Amino acid sequence: MNLLRMRCGQSLIWCEDHQSAGDLLKSSVNAARALGRLADLPYGLATLSDLHFRTDEWSQACAHATEAVELGTGYTTRSDLSYALVCAGRIEAAMGTDRSCRARLAQAVGFARPIGIASITAYAAAALGLLELGAANYRQAAADLGWAAALIARHGVKDPCVIQWRPDYIESLFHLGRLADAHEQLEVLEAEAVSTGSRWARATAARCRGLLQTTPQRAVAHLEEAVALAEAEASMFEQARTRLCLGEALRRARQRGEARRHLDRAHQAFQLLGARPWAERAAVEPATASVSAAARRAPIHVRLTPQELRVALQVADGLTNQEVAARLFLSHKTIEVHLGHIYDKLGVRSRTGLAKLVHSGEVQP
Repeated sequence: MNLLRMRCGQSLIWCEDHQSAGDLLKSSVNAARALGRLADLPYGLATLSDLHFRTDEWSQACAHATEAVELGTGYTTRSDLSYALVCAGRIEAAMGTDRSCRARLAQAVGFARPIGIASITAYAAAALGLLELGAANYRQAAADLGWAAALIARHGVKDPCVIQWRPDYIESLFHLGRLADAHEQLEVLEAEAVSTGSRWARATAARCRGLLQTTPQRAVAHLEEAVALAEAEASMFEQARTRLCLGEALRRARQRGEARRHLDRAHQAFQLLGARPWAERAAVEPATASVSAAARRAPIHVRLTPQELRVALQVADGLTNQEVAARLFLSHKTIEVHLGHIYDKLGVRSRTGLAKLVHSGEVQP
């Protein structure tokens, strides 16, 4: 029954009912912890990590994904472990953690192929495409995302929110000058946005439509509309990507002051999330000199080890050391040691300070 609740939570993510998905998944994961059902946790934690990635809570996403992989190595099926690995790999793709990302995705595919789980291969191809796109390796990004497209088409997946890949494919095709292919993919994305009512698809399609305009002036007009739509309906990551596109279009239109403003905001958002390659892309532009010191603060999932991160998040939620130890299946002494390291790395001196820092989303430089 608990596993069924987790699967319902995943379906709610695809329906973009993130609040209900979070409530259901958190209660299911907590129940599995309390009952000591370790085999249920990798799938539930991986699904929670997917939710947190989509809702800009990347510290929680990293914590849940790495715990899912660690527990999955010893306590679950290869199908659940491969899913945990692709969820961890997608987060690392967005963060630009190249070597670890590739290793996780290769391991996931290696587990999934012999048992015929094509969805894992598609997830992995989409994540690799995002990694290459962030690094501006557009040819390889298009190749990886084209493979994802073939797999998804073969299995008849029509919901754009199951695996979020098509806008990345359109962007890579745009940078390669394959405009006819990009327009064809955009038509599919726009049709899927209408048929499913997906807010994410609608916002990312608007960005892609702006990218594909034939003049800088038309691109600016469309991307300004896309930014407004993204701010109302999309995640911080998608908002920042749309602002980055708008800033680049404004620069091409010789509106350098406005370009700098949007690039600054995109850079700050990417820095806050820990999306390093995207932040570097924004910082290449003239906005670099005006980025504030606050925007240079690293998020806690960049500063801490995976286990320290999990401890920090649990303590920040008000749990005692003993409660954290029980929830994470660690000793009380281990929690104390980790907490000392966390305080040193984050520059805080108390549980209250840690909670304030974690929930603010910022880390002092």
